[in-house]
Amino acid sequence: GRAVDARRAEALFDAMARDRGVEVDRGAFTLMLRAYLAAGELGEPLWRLLGDMEWAGVGAADPAIYVDIIEAASAMLRGERAAAFAFQVLKRLKDSGAGALRVDVYNAALKAVAHNGDAATAAGVRDAELLLEDMLERGVAPNHRTFSLVLQRYTRGDAPDMDGAVALLRRMADLGLKPQVKQYAIAMKGYAAIGEPERALELQAEMEAAGVPSNDVVYTTLCTACKNARPPRRDLAVATVRDMIARGLRPHQATLNAAVGSCLGAGGDAAASRETLALIREWGMTPDAVTYNTILKALLSGEVPDAEAALFLLREMLRNGQVNATSFVLAVRAYGLLGRVEAAGELETEMRRASVAPPPRFYTAWVDECERRGVPAAAYQGALARARAQEGFKAAPLSVYNRTISACVREGRLADAARLFSEMSADGVEPDITSFNIILDGLTRDEGGAEHGLEMLRRAEDAGVAADVFTYNTILRNFAQASGVKDAAPVAAVLAQMEARGLAKDVFTYTSLIEFHCKALDAPAFAAAEALIEEMEASSLPSVSVVPYNCLLHAYASRGGADALPRMEALVRRMDDAGVPADAYTMNAFALAYVNRAGYGSRDIEGVIAEMGARGVKADAATYDLYLRSVEAEASPDVEAVKQIYAEMRAAPGCRLERHNFAPLRRIFSRAGDVEALEACIGEMRRAGFEVDKAATGDLILAHAYRKPPDLRRAEEVFQAFVERNGGAGADTYVFNALLKAAAVAGDLDYAAAVRERMTASGVKADAHTYGALVHAACLGGRFDDGRRLLMEGIRAGYSPRAMKTSLDVGRRTAAAAAAAEQVP
Repeated sequence: GRAVDARRAEALFDAMARDRGVEVDRGAFTLMLRAYLAAGELGEPLWRLLGDMEWAGVGAADPAIYVDIIEAASAMLRGERAAAFAFQVLKRLKDSGAGALRVDVYNAALKAVAHNGDAATAAGVRDAELLLEDMLERGVAPNHRTFSLVLQRYTRGDAPDMDGAVALLRRMADLGLKPQVKQYAIAMKGYAAIGEPERALELQAEMEAAGVPSNDVVYTTLCTACKNARPPRRDLAVATVRDMIARGLRPHQATLNAAVGSCLGAGGDAAASRETLALIREWGMTPDAVTYNTILKALLSGEVPDAEAALFLLREMLRNGQVNATSFVLAVRAYGLLGRVEAAGELETEMRRASVAPPPRFYTAWVDECERRGVPAAAYQGALARARAQEGFKAAPLSVYNRTISACVREGRLADAARLFSEMSADGVEPDITSFNIILDGLTRDEGGAEHGLEMLRRAEDAGVAADVFTYNTILRNFAQASGVKDAAPVAAVLAQMEARGLAKDVFTYTSLIEFHCKALDAPAFAAAEALIEEMEASSLPSVSVVPYNCLLHAYASRGGADALPRMEALVRRMDDAGVPADAYTMNAFALAYVNRAGYGSRDIEGVIAEMGARGVKADAATYDLYLRSVEAEASPDVEAVKQIYAEMRAAPGCRLERHNFAPLRRIFSRAGDVEALEACIGEMRRAGFEVDKAATGDLILAHAYRKPPDLRRAEEVFQAFVERNGGAGADTYVFNALLKAAAVAGDLDYAAAVRERMTASGVKADAHTYGALVHAACLGGRFDDGRRLLMEGIRAGYSPRAMKTSLDVGRRTAAAAAAAEQVP
């Protein structure tokens, strides 16, 4: 029985011994020994029983009882205890002189040593050698099984003693015992384990030279050696199988599996898979499901996977009846590569037809592909619905639920996410902390997210699910993303709860806390943020990230006072001392600080870009955008310097210009009247895939006006081209105003008035910019009375002089300037 009552067995055995009419025979002793062994009692009672056996002459009559004892102990004890017990029994037999020592007793002890113990140490090998020497000293002749067992001990483990194994084969011959194929095969397995096929082949050649022919085990071992070699030896494996077939031996499945492993290496690819299939067909073999799956996996691996070939192979596997659940899991991957994730539903039907029950990992693979392909959440929900309908499951896999909920959160379908989260428990699937974190992440995106987060935290605790650092970081991040916060107490309470749970802050915790103190609070608490930086540096974090430093730097740049720049410089020095390398976002904080402060300009940001180069940091699109914003704010920008920076932007690796990066460039080139540079910039926009919108059109119209002399004819052509591109639908107020501003720059009121009439005729309503452009056109052309009239017209239309970007004295200032220069600008 599984729970042997050794005491009751003892009582019965003692009753037999006391009953003079009953002989206590070998069977009774053997059963009592087995009772002790089954009960795990290897102490005094067992040894006393062995003594009784010897006294009764049972052992002397049949020493094979010791073989039974050793084998029973080996089966029940395992490990080093079995080997030690075998030595004890053998020693007792030798010491007692109860009977002649036989080879089968030694072999039983060798088997205990060969199959148990720690393969990584030399102790087992030493024990085997001692037993062999003891046999020889006592005149017990070893047989082939003896040497097989000693060889097994030599060749076990990750570092087999191959020198010892080969020497043992030589010793067999010296003792007059010719090694058989089994002993050679065991030695070859040692070479196979360490991936040395050439040495295994040398041993095969030696074996055959001794008149021992190879069998299928030898060839399988050789193929295994080829598979385990680094890199795998496809050439030798193929030659080995061909040699085997040429000798009339048919490769069996183990041989084929090893050969396929050699051909495909650690993973293989589609090309290697096709070659391997061709070889299998050449050998006239039908792979089993395991071999097929190895090839199927390789077809879907590498830089150029062949999903079509994988699905074609699946059809062959179905025809041959060699499929299992893994085959269909791999087929899901194939459909994913083809962009047909929904076909996983068809595979489920195929599985049932093939009498394969869909396992949970099939549905996990399905949502894996949904994730890889970025499909809508509805596809995840389809996989989840199929898994929930699976009769063989207690419940759908937790990971399928979690990732379906995550997909709903990503799409903003929070109601669906919350519903699925609620249905999990009803389906018998208990949410884990990942489930809570996913739904928490979604809920905290809504208004009042911090409150939602705290509520979800309470629910997790009520469900007995321990929150992790990610949970608290999600809540803290939501507090950090707020604005105008006056009370930091709720954040302090969350942090205290996190620390009470024994959870240490990580880099995301520090970042959220710094962001909260610097950005979310109504009045930034820079001192608290600086204290957090000090705490982070003194903590046991494996490495300190640049992210928290960058958060504080940008807060200084945006909300810092007059001493912001010195504090930023001190913080970067601190980063350098801590070995935290600055990145582009670090340096962009300085550019932002210059943009936000009077007295600084593009030259200062050029210095930032130079410093980035000295640090080996690549300027990114944001760097250049800040530079261009500073240039645009200058009265007389250096257009040639801008062109140089623009060339650097285009040449910078990984610096992808977005639509907003082109806007300040266009305006700078437009104000400079550099039509050629502006047209090149617009061409670059088109090549980047951005539409030339009305803002770009307006900039080009104005560029022609800012030329010296102004070219209103070309400005008009640009206007007309825009109208034609839009199907003759006409321009709106923005584009008409661009043409009016061009007229204003040129001081051509007549042209401006004509444009105004076209606006009215087209039904386009004038706005403050329309009247402002008309006023400027009049004044810059020296027609001040018309300017005052148009200004009053704009005021009567409901626009203030400020809104029209002019004032009542604009004419006087323009007139004074004209008189001083004796010309009209």
